[in-house]
Amino acid sequence: MAGRQLTAEQRDAADQARRETVEQLHQQLADSIANLDNRDEWQRYLRFARGFHHYSFGNQILLMRSKPDATAVGGYRFWQAHGYQVRRGEKAIRILGPVTRRVELTDPAGRPLLDDQGRPRHGQEIIGVRPVSVWDISQTDGPPIPEAPQPVLLTGQA
Repeated sequence: MAGRQLTAEQRDAADQARRETVEQLHQQLADSIANLDNRDEWQRYLRFARGFHHYSFGNQILLMRSKPDATAVGGYRFWQAHGYQVRRGEKAIRILGPVTRRVELTDPAGRPLLDDQGRPRHGQEIIGVRPVSVWDISQTDGPPIPEAPQPVLLTGQA
């Protein structure tokens, strides 16, 4: 955060708390995956996951465990950008967000890949995870939730 100076002890305490949270999320994930071994739980997961295709398998499991009735989730800034406001006092759903770093792309022989101007191309590499807070749309105030378009039976000659 800009303008906020932390002491070494405060940084160490924050790092330790973050590590403990990630470990708890990993444990919840392992427990939940172990419960997917029966048909009913697997079908329940599949029904839930169809609405969260842009989240990883692990985060879908964490979302389903934390808020089984979730329909649309996003971070605080996501909801603000879409005209919604997370209600005060709503409990966040914790998932695992990627920590990335920029890397130079190379071919299989180890030579740098170049763009059209001859500059090295770069990509992102995941180097870890961190706890991230998201909220379901039911935890927000804002415009009415748009209804999903309903399929219409086509008529006429093919």
